[in-house]
Amino acid sequence: MIVASAWAPASERAAALAAGYGVAFLVATVTLGAAVGRRLGPDRPRPSPWWRGVVAAGAVALAVMAVVAAAVDATSRAASCVVVAVAGTAGAISYVRRPAPPDRVDRCATW
Repeated sequence: MIVASAWAPASERAAALAAGYGVAFLVATVTLGAAVGRRLGPDRPRPSPWWRGVVAAGAVALAVMAVVAAAVDATSRAASCVVVAVAGTAGAISYVRRPAPPDRVDRCATW
């Protein structure tokens, strides 16, 4: 986050901090998920469908935010909140609507 804020001009420092925060947590999530998976051994659930869904939801939210920010003059706090709310909703919908991995579907069907 510090590197991102140092590279950005003063007028864009908050956006750079937010991007650095998001990237830092994405890297931490994937790293900790892999570390826990290694400790659980060979019978662990495979995390790849999960983190692919998180990355895909983030990419959709980023794309929607770029489109909405270009269409809306987000110079006020209210307009900025609208852009973030629309992009967050799009990311949440894309994450929730992804199909379940086949191994989870089979286990749920046998209950």
